[in-house]
Order: sequence, then structure tokens, then C-alpha cells
Amino acid sequence: MRTALRVLLVGLVVCSLALPAFGQEDQSVVGEPVLSVFAPNDLLVPGEETTLDVYVANTGTIDRGGPASYLERVTTARATTLELRPGSAPIEIDTGRYPVGTVPIGTQGPYQFTVTVDDDAEPGVYELPVVVTYTYTHIVRYETDNPEREPRFSDWDVSKRVELVVRVEDRPRFSVTDVDSDVQVGSRGTVTVAVTNDGVNTARDAVITLTTGDPEIRFAENATVAETFVGSWEPGETRRASYVVDVVPDAARRAYPLRAVVDYRDSEGIAHTSPPLTVSLRPDAEQTFDLQSPNDTLRVGATGRVGGEVVNTGTRPVTDAALVVETLPEAFTVVERTYPLGDLEPGDRVPFEFTVAVPDDADPGPRRFGFVVEYETAAGYDAVSDRLDRSRVVGARRDVFAIDTAESTVEVDSDNRLELVVTNTGSETVSDVRVAIDAVDPLSSDVPAAYVGTLAPGESARVAVQVTVDDDAVATSYPVAVTLTYEDERGVVRTATSVVGLDIVEPASSVPVVALVAVVAAVVLGSGWWWFRR
Repeated sequence: MRTALRVLLVGLVVCSLALPAFGQEDQSVVGEPVLSVFAPNDLLVPGEETTLDVYVANTGTIDRGGPASYLERVTTARATTLELRPGSAPIEIDTGRYPVGTVPIGTQGPYQFTVTVDDDAEPGVYELPVVVTYTYTHIVRYETDNPEREPRFSDWDVSKRVELVVRVEDRPRFSVTDVDSDVQVGSRGTVTVAVTNDGVNTARDAVITLTTGDPEIRFAENATVAETFVGSWEPGETRRASYVVDVVPDAARRAYPLRAVVDYRDSEGIAHTSPPLTVSLRPDAEQTFDLQSPNDTLRVGATGRVGGEVVNTGTRPVTDAALVVETLPEAFTVVERTYPLGDLEPGDRVPFEFTVAVPDDADPGPRRFGFVVEYETAAGYDAVSDRLDRSRVVGARRDVFAIDTAESTVEVDSDNRLELVVTNTGSETVSDVRVAIDAVDPLSSDVPAAYVGTLAPGESARVAVQVTVDDDAVATSYPVAVTLTYEDERGVVRTATSVVGLDIVEPASSVPVVALVAVVAAVVLGSGWWWFRR
């Protein structure tokens, strides 16, 4: 009896503590979150690394209702984490515990997990255990007649296991087995990618697509994406896809990642895209050339030569190369702007020479010339080298002709034949030589020009022009300007000027003439008298 009485008293005390005090109305909201996980794209392929997008769904349950804020409190999972485990599936999980945070009612995600399927995994459906941990409020107690009083929360910690369903399907799968490239920095080349179907099924209507995300690498026509159709692709078969690639000048010599994917159809005609494959492209050094052994003969007012040797300083042979004059000093002209070089192996030297005409009004001194080498790469693409700027020295003017007079004395008030001796003092033959004087008051000329023709180096020619001296001219020495026009050996028409001196003298005295007339008259008269007497 005493024992039973004690038990009854203890029960009454517990009940009295559990029941609300007299006159108070204590309410509570009771509920819990209900979490599940799923992956919409749950298909995995043997031998491939895949990113699984996992979503968390919270359907939540309410055992006792109440205010909306409390309902949200009891159905929300807080500090949620997901840990994906392989279980018995032939799958390796590469991502650790994933912090998710707060999960209210609804769907949250995606949360990405990286998984790798074993090469020999059997096709089928697998359940991957997911350990979900979170904290939630199971009960919210509050007083309806005293709303200012803080509610009381009962928080629970939960660790539970749910299942994520995935499917393993033995599709065609691919791997990059080789990359071959002849691409150089600053030029166009070809990249060939070897891809193998490592799966056990045939890929149909397959297309290998290559994508670049680096501005220094571009496909033909400045594209960032290029495709190659390879058709039906049997298991174990390796296909090679080639792409035309441009590498910008001055690009860094490093490995550039390219992204490759294979689009294909399976045996049922369903379209698929493989996971991305990484292709590494490392271009060779830029093709370079140098200009050495300068051999120039440039002078003001003359046609000379700019020459030297072109050296292939690059690492690859080039074909059908040509040196091109890209920039010239102002008013300079070149007879031919392109000089063929032919095929050049690395280290080969080929001499070149350009004929350059220097204008008459140029100043002597250094001038800058710009050259480029146009060539064909080993892959058959046209390319142009960086510009090769070189300084060339232009020498001072050197007279091409010497002009003298055969007889430089003329009389006042007379017409005269002025003979000029023209000598080629230059180093090359000139043609179509013409001489003209500039006769100014008190001189004039009805025939001021004469044609010389061709003069070899050191050869002289005598020509004549007409000069009239006015009757009011003063006896003295007059300068006469002489202009010569001619063609040099390159066909360039040039002009040279010179000055000759002309001595003007008074005509002989008139007294001797009168005496001569008197003598003649005396002779005539004497002869007549003699004849008469006879």
C-alpha cells in the first residue's frame, strides 16, 4: 500500500508540472521537415567522371497547427549537410560533405557532386546512400493570453540516411589519345585530335566539336568553335579530326586548353553529348627572319641598291618565300617591291637586292626601310613575318656629269655657236641625255637644247647650241645655267644641273676696216689708169 501510494503521489506531481497553471492557456505547434534527394540527370556512364546535380526536396509535416511563422519554423531544416556515399555501387565519390544550409518546404539545389564510374561497371539502377544531417524545431510553445512572452522552442538534431537513385548505362564513351599540331605563334596551322571510342556501343552520326575560350587562339574565320563530322564510330575505333587554327602574333608559348565534346546518336537514334574532353595545344615558336650583310649604294639624286641577305632564323622550313618592301622613306621609289627568295630551310641564307631611286631634293643621312617576308608554311598556309625595320645611309649627292665649253668667248651684238662638252663622270651608263641652256638677258637663244644620247662611264660627247648676245651687252663673264635630263640604268628619269662661264668681248675696231677699203679702192683705181694708158 505504501509503495502504491508513493507511485500515485509522484505521478500527480509530474502531471501537475506538465499541466498549465490555472487560468493560463498554453498552446503548441508540432511538426517536422521531411527531406528527400533526387538527381534529374541521373545517367552515368562507365569510365567517365560526371557531375551529379543533386536537389533536396522538403515536404514537411504538421502534427499540430498554429501561427504561420511557427509552422514555417517546425518544418524548416537548418544547418543541413549532405554526404553522398557509394554504398555497393561501382562508383567513386569525389566530393565530400556538402553544406546546404537552410531548407524550407519546397525544393533547393542543385548541389554538385563529382562521381566517377568504374570502367567495368555493369549497367543498371543503383541507390547511393546520402547521409542528411540537420537541426529543426519540433515543438513551439507559446501563450495565447500573453503574446509578449517569448515562445519556447524544442530543437532536435537529426542524422538520417536517404537514397539517391542513379542509372548506369553503357553508352559510347570517348577519350583523347593524341594531339598533333604544326601551329606556330603568329601564323595559321592545323591541329589534329585523335579520339577513341572506349565504350562497347557504336556512336552514329558523330561530330567532334572543338571550342577555344582564349582570345589568342582562334579557328578559321576568327571562330571560337569548329566541328568535324566523323560519322559512324565503332567501339575501340580511333578517329582523327583536323582543325585550322590561327595563333595571334606575340602569343605566349604555353599550353592552351581546348574543350572537345562528341555529339552522336545511340542505337535507338537518341541524341547524346559526351562529357567535355580537354585538348592541350602548345604552339611552336614564331617563324622569324633576319636581314644581314647590308650592301647598299644610296646617294641623293641617284638610283642605287639596297641589298643584303635574308636568313631563316626560325625552326621550320618555309616555301615560296619573298622579301617585300613594305615601307619606304617619303618620296623614295623602288623599281620592284618584291624579291623572290624561294624555299628556305632553317639557317638558310639568300641574297637580295632592291633598286631604289633617291629624290633629288633628299637630304643625306640615315633612312628607315621596312621589309616583311611573305611565305608558305609547311602546312601549306600563307603567312607574313613581323616587319623587319632597317636603317640605311643615304650618301651626299655626287655629280653625274662634267660640262665644259669648247670655246667660251663671244662678241657683243653677235650670233654664236656655243659648243659644250658633256662627260659621264658616274659609274653607270646613262641614256636619252639631253642638254639645255637657260639663256637670260643679255643672252638669248633660238636653239637652246641639244640631244646627246647614251654615255657610258667616262665617255664624252660634244654638242652645240645657239647663243645671241644683245648689242647693249657689257663685256664681261656671264654664267650660263645648263640642265641635263637623262635615264639611268633602271629607267628612272633624272635631272642634273651645272653652270658654264661665257666670256663676252667687244667686237674688233672699225679703223682697220676703213683702211682695207681704201687700199682696195686704190688698187682698183690704179688698175683702171694702167689699162687706160695702155
